[in-house]
Amino acid sequence: SGATVRAANGATLRLRDGSITAGGLQVDAGGTLSGQGILNTDLVNLGTVLADSPGSIRINGTITNSGTMRMLGGTIASTGPFINNGLLDIINGPQTLPANFQNNGTVLDSSSVRIQSVAIAGSNIVLTVPSVAGHRYQLQRSESLTGAWQDVGTPQAGSGANLQFTDPGGAGAAKRFYRVQVTP
Repeated sequence: SGATVRAANGATLRLRDGSITAGGLQVDAGGTLSGQGILNTDLVNLGTVLADSPGSIRINGTITNSGTMRMLGGTIASTGPFINNGLLDIINGPQTLPANFQNNGTVLDSSSVRIQSVAIAGSNIVLTVPSVAGHRYQLQRSESLTGAWQDVGTPQAGSGANLQFTDPGGAGAAKRFYRVQVTP
């Protein structure tokens, strides 16, 4: 019942703890849906959907994703099938894949963040990490796994290409642990 609501190219539809009831909701290529709330309709995404922290977007209907859906600490759930033909990015989201999830696209989760290679170059440690556009990567180190983590260098924006991080003088430490923090 009702007309289809559209987030057109260049437009952003921001949910603020409310609900939308319509004949459908479509996010066009170049359009964005973000925030948290309830959609009492089917969602067709050709653009970008962002689930902001700490809330959720609940769809009382079917989700068909052919664009990008990114969990930024929030979640997306549907009462109908959740069909992914695009990119579902849950690297930082608390979300697990629902039982009604059908994947024909790409799912990026925390296993997508890994150190690809480690090398010693003189007294430096050099790490290479594959990246994803839309995220920032920060190398961190600690003297123990239970100790405080310190940022090493400046964060780098993900681009889809490999990123290189250098810990100057890192090879001279008796022991050192590394991790990569990804935001958002």
